Amino acid sequence: MDITPAISKDQYYITSYTASSFRINQELISGSLILMPDFLEAWQIKNDEMLCLKDFDVINRDALPEIILLGTGKLFIPLPLSIIDTLKQENIFIEVMDTPAACRTYNVLLSEGRNVLAMLRQAT
Repeated sequence: MDITPAISKDQYYITSYTASSFRINQELISGSLILMPDFLEAWQIKNDEMLCLKDFDVINRDALPEIILLGTGKLFIPLPLSIIDTLKQENIFIEVMDTPAACRTYNVLLSEGRNVLAMLRQAT
């Protein structure tokens, strides 16, 4: 019995991930990334730095997804409350988790047909 989520082949989904790369639709991509069902882009962020408000400028404020997942790397690192509060004022709500959990959650939400955006830091 195949238990793989039913995901359309024309959508970006996470096939696998390692500490330094992601496999998106069987294509190996190194580094951090921003991922939506119809969008894939490198996220120019340093893994050893604390996130700041400027790091979220990549989110399109005119077409907000239903859910935004932030993968913080190998470990869960909470966002400062000042960032969370500022983003909430812009109606941007982010679920923060470690990157492996964010990868799994992204695929589940994608298989449910949800409009999801994942901001994934390398898990190193």
